[in-house]
Amino acid sequence: MGVDQRGSPEFRRSDEPRHARVDTGTAGGADPAGAVPAEQLRQLVLDWLRAALAEAASPAGAGGLDQLPGVGGNVVNELGGQADIAAQLGVVHGNVHIGPKVALVVTGEPGSATAQVLRSAIAQADAESSAHQTDNARAPGAAVVVDAPGKTAADVVRHLAGRLAIDPDGPEVIDRVCARTPPLTVVLDGVDDAAEPEELVTEVLTPLVQRGVRFLLGFRRPDSPALTIARTRWSDPGPGNHASPQNARSQIARSLAALAERVADVADREVALHRHHQHVAARIAAVPRVGDGALSLRLQLRLTALRQGQADQEPDALLAELAAAEAAVVRALRRVDEHWRELDQLLDRRRDLFALLDAVRAKAAALGLAEDTGLDSTYRRAHEALTRTPCDLVVSEQLVNDYQLAVRAGGVRAG
Repeated sequence: MGVDQRGSPEFRRSDEPRHARVDTGTAGGADPAGAVPAEQLRQLVLDWLRAALAEAASPAGAGGLDQLPGVGGNVVNELGGQADIAAQLGVVHGNVHIGPKVALVVTGEPGSATAQVLRSAIAQADAESSAHQTDNARAPGAAVVVDAPGKTAADVVRHLAGRLAIDPDGPEVIDRVCARTPPLTVVLDGVDDAAEPEELVTEVLTPLVQRGVRFLLGFRRPDSPALTIARTRWSDPGPGNHASPQNARSQIARSLAALAERVADVADREVALHRHHQHVAARIAAVPRVGDGALSLRLQLRLTALRQGQADQEPDALLAELAAAEAAVVRALRRVDEHWRELDQLLDRRRDLFALLDAVRAKAAALGLAEDTGLDSTYRRAHEALTRTPCDLVVSEQLVNDYQLAVRAGGVRAG
């Protein structure tokens, strides 16, 4: 089949191939700073998609991605008559990287000229691929377009599986996606607006790339953490695709530097979490423990081991360990966020009980029960439990419920 975009309303409005008009204005949204000129970007993306689909049809590689100008040992792109060697960050004019397995494009906001150019190139690749089809013949390649915004990492896997008629809830679903013949090419747009962008890159895209799936990834913002991970991972040829040991070592050095920053971020957020824990524990009884810097400590030890392995470990093995460490960072940050939400929920629960107590008291007054001394005593016990520090939420909730039941009973008698 051609480029399958039916799951992506932003890219396609019907099941028929179409050509999108390229609007070089920016009325629909802002382009990223330093954007590649529209026609040059369109040609870069179109050439990459053509080569990816051709190589999927002929894995031996004739006319495939390795033959593209700008793809190989040094990532070179011809722009404006000048060759830019993007060896340090794999970035051309700040917003494009074209690599053998992964292409990265910073589109800016939806509706920007860059985003429209990207859609136009995808639509043209779709039309060209579809032109080779007959009712009874397969196209030489296969690609799936997915809009990432709002989707979790699991949602993206389920969507890919669904587009390939694979049971998304079946066992080893990623293995079955990777086993697709011909190899799959995926266009994933709005990666940094996904529900879990870093997890999507580290836990879904990385294993898929390592096993032969090619990705054209669109990002909204040049400073998104997910794009930083993608650049450090794929701006040079990745595991099993090194043009030289120097390229591999260069990528390892950048990845270690990026990992160190993210480990430091985990440490900072753990410190903030412990301060928040102290704040909540002074107000709420029996607050669950959140550890004592264990998350960042484990990550720091892992980072130290990776740095020590730079000299004598094989690049592919070290890059695989780096990918696992980055995934561990994502999980640690998620755990910190979960702890923070759990603490906030305790404070929210006390506020909700206060609000309920006040609402029930107002109901009691409306029922003419304001002078009922028995009810007043029940109210005061509940109020004192909520204002005591630290507050026992279990006891307080029971006392508020007791007061609510007493008011209901009193209301019945009053009626």
